[in-house]
Amino acid sequence: MENNWFDQNRFSEWISEYGKIVFYAILILLALILIIFRFSTSRSSQAEKDYLAAQNNFLVFQQDKPESKAALEKLQQILQSAPELHAKYDGRIAQVLLNRGDVQASQGFADRVFKRTQTNHLPSYTDYAQTSLMIAEGKYQEALASSLALKQKMLTEAQEQPEKRNSEDLLFAFNLLRIAFLEGQIGSAKDEMAAWEEFKKLSTANQSPSSSAAFATVIRHFEEGQVALKNYIESREKLLKSQS
Repeated sequence: MENNWFDQNRFSEWISEYGKIVFYAILILLALILIIFRFSTSRSSQAEKDYLAAQNNFLVFQQDKPESKAALEKLQQILQSAPELHAKYDGRIAQVLLNRGDVQASQGFADRVFKRTQTNHLPSYTDYAQTSLMIAEGKYQEALASSLALKQKMLTEAQEQPEKRNSEDLLFAFNLLRIAFLEGQIGSAKDEMAAWEEFKKLSTANQSPSSSAAFATVIRHFEEGQVALKNYIESREKLLKSQS
């Protein structure tokens, strides 16, 4: 009984002496929790606004209308304040500008994509993208040389690292098709014919599931209505044979 009374007395004295400190400490803790909550909520709300504004401005920019330039400027401002969106929009912006023939304006966006792919250890994709810029600039001979070098590099890597080839089958198929188109652009009938023969052979060969799927994807990508890539290749081969 005495011990109980003593404990209660000690507790009362402690509360009397430190009660205000504890009370204020609790208030401060609650205030900090409230501030953190408000800050995180505000950041989340701002991020949502940035994502929506970026999407809306990109859609306007894509349409190639008089207001497209202003939309791109607004989109660039959003990317500065929300750098995490660069990964989503840099490549897409560069592609639109390239399609419009504005190679110089696309360069900055493309360079950022190249830096990210290099950081992610994707050198083959970087080489392919850089060749796209050469094509946009009309440097077809350089682009062909770059594409042929990439093809050889990927074949060598496939022998040394078979597991890597599966992850790059789609890129290999696109690059092979690019070589054929570039041969046609430069005017080498013999080499273009050989490129089409190689593409057809690999696209119909009994390869790995990954490789077969890659060529099927490329072929579907170039289908337009009733016109298929197969029809285009056949027409090119007939023309090339008639010229030989």
